[in-house]
Amino acid sequence: MANSGITPGTKNGNGAMAIGAGSVANGDYANAVGTNAKALADNATALGANTTVMAGATNSVALGQGSVADRPNTVSVGSKGNERTITNVAPGEISATSTDAVNGSQLYSATQGTMNELASTKTRVDRVGAMSAAMASLKPYYVDGTEKGQIMAGVGVYHGEKALALGYGYAPNDRLFLNASVGIAKEEQMYGMGATWRIGAGESLVKKNNQAMDNLKAENEELQDRVAKLEALVQKLVETKA
Repeated sequence: MANSGITPGTKNGNGAMAIGAGSVANGDYANAVGTNAKALADNATALGANTTVMAGATNSVALGQGSVADRPNTVSVGSKGNERTITNVAPGEISATSTDAVNGSQLYSATQGTMNELASTKTRVDRVGAMSAAMASLKPYYVDGTEKGQIMAGVGVYHGEKALALGYGYAPNDRLFLNASVGIAKEEQMYGMGATWRIGAGESLVKKNNQAMDNLKAENEELQDRVAKLEALVQKLVETKA
């Protein structure tokens, strides 16, 4: 063995193998290859000078000079403070059942997709805010109830996004008001419809106004009648004196 340049190490385990000066394979089917390589757990592999698979780190691999594996079922390519980057990794399968590793380009693509979705969502939310503000500015204007329909318009701004709103209101009678509206912010639209019922037994404003007009008309006619009578009386007095 000395002539071949291979120095055996110490092995303590069924099927264990230790190659290299100071190497130790202390576990069943453990493999320690390299100067001072130590595989101290069952089914452990320490490959490289000064590599260590700690006791209890069953079925783990320490790969490369100075690497340490201290947890079961892991592969370590460095140690704390001496980490390594794994390069030239092919894209792994991405699926619900995949156990492949993914590389940086896949992670970048996924991150960009997420950022684009977030940006798109933010834009849509801002447009919804602008349309809501525009539609909230549509205010029906009640005058006397004789005008059945009315058109409304409004604008809204939210986080830099602008919107226009149009509305139409219709009062078929003095107790019901119907309305419909639409908000537009570029390719986004929002729609709304509503109805308002007047409740209560009190007289409506239209009815009160009509009654007031009738009263004024009656009073005016009465005054005109009195004036006519006074004029006739004055005329009679003038004729008598003459």
